[in-house]
Amino acid sequence: MAGTCMMDGASFRTGLALAGFGAFLLANGVAALAAPARWRRAVLAFPRAKIPAWALAAIDTAWCCAIVMGAQLGRFAFLRPWVPLAGIAVFAAVVLFLDELLAPRAWGGLLLLVAQPVLMGVRWAETPWHLLVAVLMYVCVVWGGALMLHPWLFRAAAAPQVASDGRARAFGALRVLAGAVLAGIGVWVLCG
Repeated sequence: MAGTCMMDGASFRTGLALAGFGAFLLANGVAALAAPARWRRAVLAFPRAKIPAWALAAIDTAWCCAIVMGAQLGRFAFLRPWVPLAGIAVFAAVVLFLDELLAPRAWGGLLLLVAQPVLMGVRWAETPWHLLVAVLMYVCVVWGGALMLHPWLFRAAAAPQVASDGRARAFGALRVLAGAVLAGIGVWVLCG
């Protein structure tokens, strides 16, 4: 039926992840265009900011717990009831012992987590965009892994973007364009 959004679970997750990632890029680009000085201060403060670090670490931990809860654990299935408690313990340990540059590390972890369902869904997608999406997700995997291992790379990558208000606006415009394209592809996959 025309105008309805009917699909399997993998396509839905792929479309939703792409639309969400595109919306994030779009919002980030609009913020850089609207208030470049404020955006630059936020980007420079991000690596040592506690609230985003804890929020991202909580999302990462909860997502990993959900993955473990849904996995086939075989002979370790008896441990399933303990996964939420282990998640709380892991989160507490992360914020206590890995607090140095935790925000970029947690952002890298989220990039790794987002890539998996998108790659699983796009693998069988009948869309001409599937190769672009796959390449983008592999870039996210590489960048996410790099941030988890070397969180100082966040500042190195952000340095050209925060050098001046003009550069912040220029990179913001690129993010708006990329975000609109990704969100559009995500909506197209969702409602294609």
